[in-house]
Amino acid sequence: MPTKSIFLFFLLAIGMLACEDVAISEERLLEQRKLQLTNTLQAGILPAHQSFLSAAESLHQLSQTFRTTPTEDHLIAFRKQWKEAASSWKRCEFYDLGEISDSFIHFRIYRRPTNIEQLEETISNGELIDLDYVESQGSAVIGLAAIEYLLFEAVTDTSLQSFQADTKRADYLLALTAYLLDQAQALQESWGDYGPTFTNSLQSSIDGGQNLLVNAIVSALEETNKDAIGKPLGEASGGIAKLELLEAHRSSSSMSLIKATFREVKASFRGDYPNSESNYGFDDYLVALKNKELLDKIDTAIDKCEATLAELGGPDLKSTLATKPEAVAQLQLDFTALLLLVKIDMASFIGAIIVPNESDGD
Repeated sequence: MPTKSIFLFFLLAIGMLACEDVAISEERLLEQRKLQLTNTLQAGILPAHQSFLSAAESLHQLSQTFRTTPTEDHLIAFRKQWKEAASSWKRCEFYDLGEISDSFIHFRIYRRPTNIEQLEETISNGELIDLDYVESQGSAVIGLAAIEYLLFEAVTDTSLQSFQADTKRADYLLALTAYLLDQAQALQESWGDYGPTFTNSLQSSIDGGQNLLVNAIVSALEETNKDAIGKPLGEASGGIAKLELLEAHRSSSSMSLIKATFREVKASFRGDYPNSESNYGFDDYLVALKNKELLDKIDTAIDKCEATLAELGGPDLKSTLATKPEAVAQLQLDFTALLLLVKIDMASFIGAIIVPNESDGD
């Protein structure tokens, strides 16, 4: 065979091997995405929704007890369980993905702020306040936020007296928890149906499971910065702090909810859910793509956010926001640094498509 022909054959062989390596590499990346989505569903999403369902069941049971016997001890237990249910919900709220998001069920479970005037009218106008009555109402007067208002609108003694004096309030509260339980069950069933589709959505597109997770992290950080931190800091009020704009300010659990959201952001990125067999997350995917440098930057940013959260401490931001607003502002800066790494650097590197974050409901 002439020398030139041998050389051309050699180049062709190298080209074929290179194409084969690319094909194998893509196949392996699909396998990595499958591992990540499976771990997220099995160790993260499904357990989170089961925990919330259990919390909603306990909340409804306490509501029944309180409706029958409206005592201070029962009200205190009821309030405590609301806080546990709200923190549990924050794990589920992170996974407002795909077909679940299209159903708008999240808005029926937790939408803030509650329309207080409309809620009071809904209670006073109700002739028969039951599950059907609550189900017919808009999302601004139902769900966890409405329950928080009724439970924590005043100090314990005053709240207790309002329930004892007006049985409609207790009836509405009972119906709210019954409806919340129904929605928790429906949401868990929806994930049972959608789960297989989610874990098999390996494509690099807007509907791809990994793309949905990137957007979930971005959305969680953006909404926390804007609503849970920015508005109370006074970003829209000339720098004047607005404590009443803190999330769950009535129950003094705003920091607990921010921490719960961040824990899910961290778990989603690192895949380190409790009882996970693989702990496969975006960190492992970046390793597979040989970008340890970006991984180290994101890990450092996550650790910085976690450290700042620990320094702030406490279940609420009220006192910190009033006395040390600069510390809260630092948390916002830390979240922003992490947000940019995920939204710009990581999304660009893995080919994720960031979609506008438009929260809306009925």
